[in-house]
Amino acid sequence: MKLEQTVENMRQKETMARKKQQELKDENFALSRTLSDKIVSDVLKKEKAKLERENNILKKEQQTDGLHGPPSLLAAILADKIHEQTL
Repeated sequence: MKLEQTVENMRQKETMARKKQQELKDENFALSRTLSDKIVSDVLKKEKAKLERENNILKKEQQTDGLHGPPSLLAAILADKIHEQTL
């Protein structure tokens, strides 16, 4: 009888351990996903800020040069990058 009780206790502990292990795996997955999303978000924010700075420089250059014609090649490249970011 004592052996049967010990076996049953071990089974219960094993079941609880498996359940806890799955909970930890799920939590780890969620944390990993959150971290990945944050990293991607940070990279996109930095790229956006860089493009905005470049765009401001181009605007200032156009104003000081008195350019009213078609945009320069650099401006066209930046416009394409900005467009890609909004897709």
